[in-house]
Amino acid sequence: MIRERLLEIRERRAALSLRAAEERARVGALLQRSEQVERWVGLGMDLGRAIRRRPWWIAIAVATLAALRPRRVLRWAASGWSLWQIYGRARRWWLRLAPAAGLAAGR
Repeated sequence: MIRERLLEIRERRAALSLRAAEERARVGALLQRSEQVERWVGLGMDLGRAIRRRPWWIAIAVATLAALRPRRVLRWAASGWSLWQIYGRARRWWLRLAPAAGLAAGR
């Protein structure tokens, strides 16, 4: 009786050890992916800070694009302007409705 119980416990321990190893492998893979995303976000934030410190980079890039493909740049500018307006409206809407719903309104 006791011996059977000890065998069951040993089998259960082996199964749990195997399951724990599989879960550790899954968590490791998730952490590796999140570290890659974190690196990309960090690079994007660094780029944003660099552009804010040197806004003439944007002017040079826009001038270069305009010189290469004026029509395409105008279409992109129109699309960008439309997206900026949509963002502004959505943000104003969120700032007006979020406090009433008890949500964090952001900056």
